[in-house]
Amino acid sequence: MIRPLLDKLSPSFQRTYKPTREQAVNESKVKFKECIDFKQYMPMKPIKQGDKIWVREDTHSFVCDFQVYTGKLADTTKFGLGEQVAMDLMTGLEGKNYHIYFDNFFSSVNLMEKMKSKKVYCCGTVCENHKSLPKLKAGKELRQERREVIQINRKEKDGPVAQVICPNVIVEYDNFMGCINKADMLKSIYAITKKSRKWRYHLLWHFVNITTVIAFVLFKLSTIPDANKMTLKDFECHIVTGLVVSYLCKGERHQPFRKLEVIPKFKPYVPPEKKLDQSKLLTCSQYFKKMCSM
Repeated sequence: MIRPLLDKLSPSFQRTYKPTREQAVNESKVKFKECIDFKQYMPMKPIKQGDKIWVREDTHSFVCDFQVYTGKLADTTKFGLGEQVAMDLMTGLEGKNYHIYFDNFFSSVNLMEKMKSKKVYCCGTVCENHKSLPKLKAGKELRQERREVIQINRKEKDGPVAQVICPNVIVEYDNFMGCINKADMLKSIYAITKKSRKWRYHLLWHFVNITTVIAFVLFKLSTIPDANKMTLKDFECHIVTGLVVSYLCKGERHQPFRKLEVIPKFKPYVPPEKKLDQSKLLTCSQYFKKMCSM
């Protein structure tokens, strides 16, 4: 049901926009509670249960590519799940000198070397006990002093302040990895949702919201006057207005759009002097009589 839509979205995103050089790969999550095989449960995450969606975004929060998790892959012996997902999302970037950032779930030495040979430069954190890293000596085996040294002193009023230079690779990683959460943040502000127990409907509305955010990002990057002043709320209101007007005017192109006049509430009113006057009667029929209003 939803697979034809997903197969059209990813190529459409790549044709519409040329992303920036720095991009990031991370995971997003769609919340639902239906019992299916590929549902993920992570109690330490804000969204504890749902489905994973791996995305690749640039610095403008544009979703360049995505991949929906549908269960364990058939062959992950040569590469792990994270490495295989990163390679799939970086398909088509070979030889273009892109800089890709990701966390320790995706990174490995083998992945870095393989992508470097294809002129795709990667940067990411890695666990110290990763199997592809050389084994380092444990802290207990390193040379230590004869005894522990504990020092307590007071702080000088005009004491010197030492500036420690942070490595550039850490600064770049912190800057470019932060762009991956902006699309989810914009999506959650005015998200279109519908209560359902079916997981496919939650996935459908997720991509409807993501597509709206992508359209908003492209509108902000356009050369339209005062595009930077428009908010996401106003942009979505314009989309709704355009859809509703085009639907109402369908088949009535030659007739002008008419505005409905607001009719005020009418309440009947009888003057008090006529309401209390019961002397004058009008015979309306030979069978009954009623009060005259004259």
